[in-house]
Amino acid sequence: MIFESSPRFEQKNGMEKIHRFFNIDTKTEQKLKESIEKSKGLIRIFVHPDFEAYTQIDSVKKGEMGSIEGLKQAERVFKKILSSESEQAPPVFIFEAGWHEDDFLEKEEAIAKVSARDVYVIRTEGANPNPLPPDFERGLRFMEYYKVSDAEREEMWKWIIEELKRWKVKKILIGGLEFYVSDKSDIGHGGCLGSAIEKLKDHFDIEISNMTWPERIRKL
Repeated sequence: MIFESSPRFEQKNGMEKIHRFFNIDTKTEQKLKESIEKSKGLIRIFVHPDFEAYTQIDSVKKGEMGSIEGLKQAERVFKKILSSESEQAPPVFIFEAGWHEDDFLEKEEAIAKVSARDVYVIRTEGANPNPLPPDFERGLRFMEYYKVSDAEREEMWKWIIEELKRWKVKKILIGGLEFYVSDKSDIGHGGCLGSAIEKLKDHFDIEISNMTWPERIRKL
């Protein structure tokens, strides 16, 4: 299914490296499949990797939610991964949070400035990793989130999982922000990163990256 792109998205220098997951053309898809084949079915996923922005949160500054240095290190490594020109490096997918259209565009432009590779973007709701339907990508405003039904959210996750399987993805190295592990074994992972893992873990081999925050026990 093809959706029209924003004119601003097309005009910005370097933005040709940014590909929205639900709007990948045939040529880009073929290149992506070849890259996945080279990496033996491995991809990287980052869920809301706004590491630098989190260092400005008051509770983080006070040391109540984990190490600021850990966030800064994650930001450095994240940029290093994006700037790598290695043809053997696995493709990078980013779950990107925002409340408005401009939020997404600013983040995509920032990624394009440092990235030496193609990056595949999945726009999500502002405070969780649920992918937004493509029709919500243009002119988005805060109240639009309340119009997304649970059935639509499940359909978007199903769409992502089916596409990744069709592209022969076997393993996902996943990292990002808001990863919480319950002390109770019958309760799944929480937070944005944890919730995304819960959606994907029954379909792919999942490895949790060291680039997670807060710094908690990393296990499935």
